Amino acid sequence: MLSRLGFAFVLAGFYATFISIRSHPARPPLPSPKNATELFRLAESRGNHTGYLTLNEVDDIYHVFDENNDGNVTEVEFVHGWVGRGLGTNSSAYKMFENADTDHNSVITMLDISRIFTYFDRNYDGHISLIEFIIVWTSLAL
Repeated sequence: MLSRLGFAFVLAGFYATFISIRSHPARPPLPSPKNATELFRLAESRGNHTGYLTLNEVDDIYHVFDENNDGNVTEVEFVHGWVGRGLGTNSSAYKMFENADTDHNSVITMLDISRIFTYFDRNYDGHISLIEFIIVWTSLAL
């Protein structure tokens, strides 16, 4: 069994290792769970306030980006909506569009939204929890 002093040294060692890895200049910054939480709360606030995202709530957000209401979200519409709402930079918007256009036909459709929803719904219960959202969002490393 580790003594308190031994435990403190082990903990200090882990902390020092974590800080040196995280702050290494060649390492890209870690994605922010705070940004994921803010985006989840924004999406969830448009729905029924259950603390989960449903496919209908995600669909509702999709239509916000469809500026000309033709049923498709183009790259231009997506980038304009993403940056215009302060959700990220042009660079992150282009990367997100690339990930969201699952069939690579240069538009995001309801089929893409359904696939994205399934991808985020890690336990396949028909809802996306905040934890599921953060885990998937940070794995995308936008």
